[in-house]
Amino acid sequence: MKPRVAPHVAELPKSGIRKFFDIVAQSKDIVSLGVGEPDFDTPWHISRAAVTCLENGGTHYTSNLGTPALRQAICRYLERRFDARFDWTKEVLATVGVSEAIDLAIRALCSPGDEVLYHEPCFVSYAATIRLAHATPVAVETRVEDEFRLTVDALEAKVSPRTKALLLNFPCNPTGATLTRDQMSEILAFCERHDIILLADEVYSELNYEIDDEADPPQVLPSFAGFPAHRDRVILLNGFSKSWAMTGYRLGYACGPEDVIDAMMKIHQYGIMSAPTLAQAAGVEAMDFGDKDVARMRREYKKRRDFLVPALNEMGLPTLMPKGAFYLFPDVRGTGLSSEDFCMKLLKEHKVACVPGGAFGKCGEGFIRISYATSLEKIKVAAKNMAGMVKACCGCAALALALAFAGCAPSQNEATATFVLDVNRSRTASSSELPVSYPEIVSTRLCEWRSAEVIDMAVCEYRAASPMSTIEDEAIVRYLSAATIEAEPGSRIITLRLSGKDAHLATAIANAYLAAIEKYTADSNVRRSERATALIAANIAKMREEVNRASLAFLNFRTENNIEKMTAERDAAAQELRKANADGLARESQVAADAERGRIAAKVLENPESVGECIDALKKMPGIDRHAKAYFDAAAAYARLSVSFTENHPEVAAKKKELEDASRRLIDALRRVKASSAAEVSVNESAIASLKAKCAELRGRVEDLSRRMAQADAGLAKLKSDFDVKSKVLENLILDENKARIDADSNNEFVRIINRARAKPAKRSVFGF
Repeated sequence: MKPRVAPHVAELPKSGIRKFFDIVAQSKDIVSLGVGEPDFDTPWHISRAAVTCLENGGTHYTSNLGTPALRQAICRYLERRFDARFDWTKEVLATVGVSEAIDLAIRALCSPGDEVLYHEPCFVSYAATIRLAHATPVAVETRVEDEFRLTVDALEAKVSPRTKALLLNFPCNPTGATLTRDQMSEILAFCERHDIILLADEVYSELNYEIDDEADPPQVLPSFAGFPAHRDRVILLNGFSKSWAMTGYRLGYACGPEDVIDAMMKIHQYGIMSAPTLAQAAGVEAMDFGDKDVARMRREYKKRRDFLVPALNEMGLPTLMPKGAFYLFPDVRGTGLSSEDFCMKLLKEHKVACVPGGAFGKCGEGFIRISYATSLEKIKVAAKNMAGMVKACCGCAALALALAFAGCAPSQNEATATFVLDVNRSRTASSSELPVSYPEIVSTRLCEWRSAEVIDMAVCEYRAASPMSTIEDEAIVRYLSAATIEAEPGSRIITLRLSGKDAHLATAIANAYLAAIEKYTADSNVRRSERATALIAANIAKMREEVNRASLAFLNFRTENNIEKMTAERDAAAQELRKANADGLARESQVAADAERGRIAAKVLENPESVGECIDALKKMPGIDRHAKAYFDAAAAYARLSVSFTENHPEVAAKKKELEDASRRLIDALRRVKASSAAEVSVNESAIASLKAKCAELRGRVEDLSRRMAQADAGLAKLKSDFDVKSKVLENLILDENKARIDADSNNEFVRIINRARAKPAKRSVFGF
C-alpha cells in the first residue's frame, strides 16, 4: 500500500508549544505564562467597525489583494509609523494572519534546493514552513552573550551560493530581542552582497519599549522597510494580532516589490481567495484610529516586564531585560534540569505553565519562554511559585556540588531511607473520604517543608530523640537538604527519601524530619484557621457594600457618559466622512476628465491637422456623450473632404462649401467643448474644496468622538474590572465559610496519617548497602 501522507509532511515534528498547552487544557488552577496571545480584548471601536460592516451587508468576497480601503490604510499607517512608503494598488497584499504571509512569501520565492537562512531561537513555524515549500532551512544561532541579536558574522558563516532568502523576526519571539537601525542596515548590506531577499516578520514591531509614547510628533519605529535604498530587496510581513489584540480576526499583510507581491497573490488567490471581509473593515479602524490603544497596552506590558525580570534574576534565573515583544527567555541551566524537565516539574508540582526553550530551536535548550501577556496579579502568583521551586532545585544542586568537592557525594553504595505514606491504606475503614486529593495539599507545602524553619525544627527533634548522638548539626542539615519529598500525580501517595552512608542514621533523621513536619503543619493549620476566620468575619459585610457601590457606579457611568448616543453619533459621522471622501474622489476624477477634454479641443483649434488623433482620444474619454454627435460628425466630414479635395476636382465649388460648413461646425463644437470643460472644472474644483473642508471637519468630529469613546470605554472597563474583582473576592469569602472547615478537617487528617505512618514499622522500608 502506498503511503497516504507525503514524506516531507510526515517527517515534520509537532509543535513543542502545543504539547504543554494540551496539558494545561486538561488541568485546573494553572497560571499560564505560555500563550503568546494578548490577554486584552480587541478595543471595542475596532470590533464595532466589523459589526458595522456586517450590518451594512459586508459579507461578500473582496479583491484578492484586499479592499482598497484596507490597503490604503496600511500604506498610511506604514508611512506614519515607520517612514515606509508603498503603492497600495500593486505592492500590498492582505493575508489571513502573518503566518499565511510568511508561507506565501517563501513559496513564491523558493524552488527545491534553495536555502533559506533563519535565526534560532525563533517562532516554531519557520523551519516547518520552509520545508513545506521544498526548500532547505538553515539555522543561524543567536547567543545570550549578544542579547540574542542576529549578527552579520553569524550570517556569513552560514550563507552559500544556494541561499535565496533570509527570514527573521524582530522584536523576536521567544527572546524579546530587538535590532537598532544600524544593525538593520548591516544586515541589509549583507543581503545586497549575496543577492538575498529579506523577509522581515515585524508582527511585534509596535511592542518596542524604547520608544517614547509622549513624544510629539510620535517617534518613527525601526523597520527594515524604512530603508528606501533597499526597498526592492525587502518583503515586509506584519499584522494586527499582537498590536491591537486581534488574534481571532486572522488578518495580516505583506508589502514589497510588485513582482513578488503579484506572485504571492496568485498562490493566495488559488488557496485562500481573500482575507475575511469583516476583519478587513476592523483593520482599517485599527490603523486609522488605534494608536492610543497600542500605547495603552504597551505601557501595561512594560509594567509586567519591569516586575518579572528582577524577580527572575533575584530567584536565580538569569534573565535579559527584553526591549520588545512580550516574552522573557530565562536561563534555567543553574537548576540542573533540562528545559523540558524544568517546565514539566513547574507545571505538575507548582501549577505554572511555561514553554521549554528547546521548542524554539536547539540553541534554546537550557532556557524557557515566559509570556507576560497575562495579568500582573497572575504573574505575581506564578513568580512566587517559581521561586519556591528554583530554591529547592538550586539548593539541592549546590549541596551535591559541595559534597562532591568534599569527597562524600552520594553513591550507589549509600543507604536510602524511604517512607511511603499511603492515605488509602493508612486510614481506618470507618474514616470518611478526604474532601480534597492529598497531593494537592502536599504540593502547596513542599516549599514550606524545605524551609529553614522546618529544618531547624528537625534538628531539635533529632537531638531530643537521640541525645547521645555525636553527629554535628551541620551534618544533619546536609542530610535534610538532600532529602526529596514527592507527591505522585493522580494518587494519594507521598514519598520521603533520605540517603546517607549510615542507614540507621538516615532513618533516625528521617523520623525527626517527619516529626518536625507534623508539628509545623499542625501549628500552621492553627495559624491559617485563625487568620481565615478573622478575615471572613471582618470582610464579608464590607465586601457586600463595595460590590453594591461598584455595581451602582457602573450603571451611573453608562448613563452619565451617554455611551450609546456617542457611539451612534460617531458611526454616523464616520459614514458621512466615508461618503464625502468617495464623492471627493469622484469629483477629482471628473475634473481630470473635463480638463483633458478641454485640452484636446484647444489642441485641435490651434492645429486642425491633429483632428484625427484627437478624435480617437475623445471617443475613449468618459462623459463625452453630450458633445459627441456634433464634433464627431463635423470631424468625419472635415477629414473626408480634406483627403479628397484638390484643385482639379470636378465638384470643387460644392465640395469647398461643404468642407467650410463642416469645418465651421467642428470649430463651434470644439469651442463648446472647451468652454463647458473649463466651466465644469471650475465647478468641480469649488466642490472639491468644499468637500475637503467638510472631510476635515468630519475627521475632527470622528477623532474627538473616538477619543471620548475610548476614554468612556476605559472608564467602563475599569469599573467592570473593579466590580468583577470585588464580586470574586466576595464569592471567595462566602465559599471560605465552608472551605475553612473542610481544609481544617483535611489538614488534621494529614497529621493523623503521618502519626499512623510513623507508628507502623511495616509502612517503612529501609534499603541497605
